[in-house]
Amino acid sequence: MRMHDIVESVASDEPPLRHSIDDVVAAGRRAERRRRVGWATAALTAVAVTAAVGLPYLVRHQPAPGMAAVPAAASSAPAQTTFAAPAPPFTFTFTGYDAGPLHVDSPLVVSTAYQIAAVHGSGPRTNDTRAPRLFAYLIVYRPGAYKPNGTRNATVAGRPAIEQALPNNGGMHHRLLAWQYIDGAWATLDSYSSEAANPSAKDLRAVAVALKPAPPTAARLPFTMRYVPAGFRPVVVGSHVMAGLDGIAAAGEGDFGGVVFARPAPSPTGLTMPWNETGGAGIPGSFEIFIVPNSNSNQALKPGQQPPAQPRCGHGICNAWSADGTVDIQIAREGNAISDAEMTKVLNGITLATVSNDATWPDASMAIPVGP
Repeated sequence: MRMHDIVESVASDEPPLRHSIDDVVAAGRRAERRRRVGWATAALTAVAVTAAVGLPYLVRHQPAPGMAAVPAAASSAPAQTTFAAPAPPFTFTFTGYDAGPLHVDSPLVVSTAYQIAAVHGSGPRTNDTRAPRLFAYLIVYRPGAYKPNGTRNATVAGRPAIEQALPNNGGMHHRLLAWQYIDGAWATLDSYSSEAANPSAKDLRAVAVALKPAPPTAARLPFTMRYVPAGFRPVVVGSHVMAGLDGIAAAGEGDFGGVVFARPAPSPTGLTMPWNETGGAGIPGSFEIFIVPNSNSNQALKPGQQPPAQPRCGHGICNAWSADGTVDIQIAREGNAISDAEMTKVLNGITLATVSNDATWPDASMAIPVGP
């Protein structure tokens, strides 16, 4: 389902999807609509995500085999020289860095197929509507997840790469660099810019060359769950952002986190781009949890309004709030993936951590109870 009352202008916090400039606009609109659309007209598009075949799933309040909780990397941790391949699901394996005129943020979104980080220029930050405009993001895929699509016409650090300058669309110049960062695993860097030569192909290659591993660090979530409907698997996590590319679109807006679940979990192999998040094309059988400030919610309580005693449902969405009404806990389903009663049961089983202190947040492996 799509949300109504689409914002006509491109939101200032939108990064692109790896599709067309229309998708770039759509990502920002989706993030913005979650803040601006009222309850009476609300409907959400579930984010398309995936789970990796053969990877260990989470177990109720215990790390799954091979998925032990990983503490945040300490400054004294030894430098990594090679990427963990494969790292446990929902684990970040690199951190932010500078490369020439560009800066890569630390990744905030991680699925069992890839990690996503926003990329900024040295001038106005990525997603700034002021000229020059730059929308850019880096995706580091797990081994086997990405299928190179195009002629291998370049190299990065001696490894095969694909370099493309794609047609100008909507006044934005699209450059793509895909490269093999370890055997069997690729990363991609997309930029949409109002300036044809900024960033340049050389600038993108500098980002690729500078990509280095960091000690694996488990993604943290601002809540724990007591109940997940049978058969659903967590497939993508957002830490300090909503899950998926919509989370990257709204990075910096103060959201706390989110998770997408799917039943069944589609295979992640052979991907040529991130999963489609366009309205109506989400993964069938999925639902998404959003943990956001009430002020950011499209279902926000009005000033002075008390949170309802039970979750409020309608239009494929259910909402609950913290006791003081400052945090909205929302679930949105794709199609008829689950009933309102099941979504209510999920909400009633969620316990918030201290959202303002991520040191209190559990690792994803401890937050989500999923059986075999």
